[in-house]
Amino acid sequence: MHIRQDTGQEYQYYHYVPSIAAAIVFAILFGASTAMHTYQMFKTKTWFLVPFLIGGIFETIGYIARSVSHTEAPDYTLGPYIVQTILLLVAPALFAASIYMTLGRIVLMLDAQSALFIRRTWLTKIFVCGDVFSFLIQAGGGGLLASGDVNTVDTGNSMVVGGLFIQIVFFGLFVTAAAIFHSRTTRMPTQRCHDLPFWRKQMVCLHVVSTLILVRSIVRVVEFLQGDNGFVVSHEVFLYVFDALVMFIAVALMNWVHPGQVAVEIRRRRGNGLKPEETCKAGLRMDGACDATVEDVRQPDDALPASQDEWLQDMQLMHHYSTHVAHTSLGVREHIMYLWRDVIPQEALRHPFLLHGLLAMSAMSLAYLRPDETDKFVTSRFSHNAMPETEEPNVRLPAAVRSRFDALDEMLKLHCSRDSYDHCLAALQELADIYRNVRYFVALRELESGQVIRWMVMVPTQYVRLIQARHAPALVILAHFAAAIASTNSVWYLDGWAQCCLQGIRLALDHDMQKWLDWPQEQTDHQLAAVHAED
Repeated sequence: MHIRQDTGQEYQYYHYVPSIAAAIVFAILFGASTAMHTYQMFKTKTWFLVPFLIGGIFETIGYIARSVSHTEAPDYTLGPYIVQTILLLVAPALFAASIYMTLGRIVLMLDAQSALFIRRTWLTKIFVCGDVFSFLIQAGGGGLLASGDVNTVDTGNSMVVGGLFIQIVFFGLFVTAAAIFHSRTTRMPTQRCHDLPFWRKQMVCLHVVSTLILVRSIVRVVEFLQGDNGFVVSHEVFLYVFDALVMFIAVALMNWVHPGQVAVEIRRRRGNGLKPEETCKAGLRMDGACDATVEDVRQPDDALPASQDEWLQDMQLMHHYSTHVAHTSLGVREHIMYLWRDVIPQEALRHPFLLHGLLAMSAMSLAYLRPDETDKFVTSRFSHNAMPETEEPNVRLPAAVRSRFDALDEMLKLHCSRDSYDHCLAALQELADIYRNVRYFVALRELESGQVIRWMVMVPTQYVRLIQARHAPALVILAHFAAAIASTNSVWYLDGWAQCCLQGIRLALDHDMQKWLDWPQEQTDHQLAAVHAED
């Protein structure tokens, strides 16, 4: 259909009568999706999606303008034609800008900058700048095309093609960068990749949306290369299949897999923005954390240093923990060091007992590294006693077991010197507590290996030295600890340990002392049955 031109020459706005049904359907679809994006953006504070939102508004207005053009046929006016031409042309460039920024935030969330072939900050800047350049050229070319002046149509057509080519080049590089990042991160995931499994869904969504935008741009390049009378521009179906439908799928997919999840996790890590309970209300938590109640955790007054000297000392301890302990004492693998260096200190800010534990650990490390200041740092360690005040279970051992411990006490008096007796007795008393724990927690079906093996860190250091010296009474007590270990044989790393320990102790004892191994051997064979017997 031809219409008049201000230049006196004919220029064909449309080669067909625009479909009002298709225009209204896609105006409604884009409008609904954009409204949802508006809600999601404000709910999750994902301001980097503002360009995406504007793109959705452009698509909606563009198809409204096409429906208006239908009502004007055959005497089309310039206004609706200009609106639909420019807005539908440049909207995907705005989508692309937000896609670029989304990848940058996924990289930041996963601590996976090493998986990129360029710096993360440059990644966003380079592609967004290229996208803005493409947007401006396409917008200028679209304006010339929409002017209806045949003298400027060829120039506008060339500008649009150039802008689309720039968009395709930058987007092709971006798709490559995203694919390389995804591949490297899959092969060598960071700890946060394991902690935040939804990143894979976000990356798949990003790949699909990027591909859709790329396909649309290629079809539009073909359209403008064919010229005003080309096959693509002459058939409306190409506009709706390779532009309207493709772009709506991209926009709707971003509704379904919204980048708000990424923004929420980044703000949680930085300690501002949405709180965990707010992410649940937003429906963005994918890790099951919303199943639990988020408690209001506040630090008690005694969690804070009382004086300036204590503040300075705690600052010293935290500095040593961050720069030394977390890097050298708690693991050598990167994801383990990340756990102790980044994750646990953040949790410690919410749980005072854990913060005390880190500071106590740092104090003990400094006491070891600086022997001349041992007393100072050991005192600091006890001021940060990390063990919460808990009540030991009030459990009475069966008479047979109590008699056994009385016999062991008599054995220690008979075979130990005064000093070694004190150390062995302390170990024996700790072992009695372990036996009570076993009886108590087995009855509740809640026995854990840690409730038994903690004995190894509770005994005096001097007792450990007695074991190293093959001190017979100390080895006998160790044999009775092996019997307690037998109650946790369901744990794979302790399976068979008790038997091996008893065999080694039997080889180290002389014939007269080996009789003290009969009882622990029997209990090891029956998983400490005597402890569970009724009086």
